[in-house]
Amino acid sequence: MRAWTAVVLLAAVLAAGCGDDSDDAGGSPDDSTTTSSSGDGSTVDTAADQRAAEDAILVQSDVPAGWVDADDDTDDGLDEAEAASEAALADCLGVDPAFVESDETDGEPTADSMYGSPEGLSVASDVQVNSTASEGAEVMAALTEDGAADCYAAGFEAYADASAPVEGLGEVSVEALDFEPVGDGSAAFRVTIPVETDEGTTVFLTDVVLATKGRATVSMEFSSTTSEPWDTAEALRLTELVLDRIPSDL
Repeated sequence: MRAWTAVVLLAAVLAAGCGDDSDDAGGSPDDSTTTSSSGDGSTVDTAADQRAAEDAILVQSDVPAGWVDADDDTDDGLDEAEAASEAALADCLGVDPAFVESDETDGEPTADSMYGSPEGLSVASDVQVNSTASEGAEVMAALTEDGAADCYAAGFEAYADASAPVEGLGEVSVEALDFEPVGDGSAAFRVTIPVETDEGTTVFLTDVVLATKGRATVSMEFSSTTSEPWDTAEALRLTELVLDRIPSDL
């Protein structure tokens, strides 16, 4: 799921040759009440979990006036690249690959949205509700270990390797980001993607904030095509907005 691989910015760069997702649920159950096993003997209401995910993501009124829905709502054809990214990340972190699987394949209740500004900023929110809280907690524990940024970079490298080549694409770098702890557990990274063009070097930046709350995993991606990162205080505000919408008893 994108809540662990967070490849929106790189996907945009690759798709453009140089975005991705609106209020959209992947692998969504219908509105009828359904249940599934949580793996610990209990059951979960997947329809209720789906509603919780949809209610938590960012909506148009959360972003400034002038921002637009940045989802083209089309299949970008990069599923194989996303799978390669997830496999590389899970292998490097030493966690069960099922815990970082795309929502398209694992069927977990999920929702996501993406909005962009005329100035070249964008924000993507993704919420997935797992069967158990331990799934997200295991990955989060690994992401807070030393070397996690290198694993994240390995995921991006695998994504790029499995995608069509982009002329001028430089080396993707990832570093741990100093970000206020949020949710039950969180980790943050800054991804830098340099691209050489006829006009010089364009630097694409994205700050990725990953968090858990109960059984939910949240990914927030704050991207910029201006070579300047997002304001940290605004990124924190939007992240907490999403987390606050997730029921405390989920």
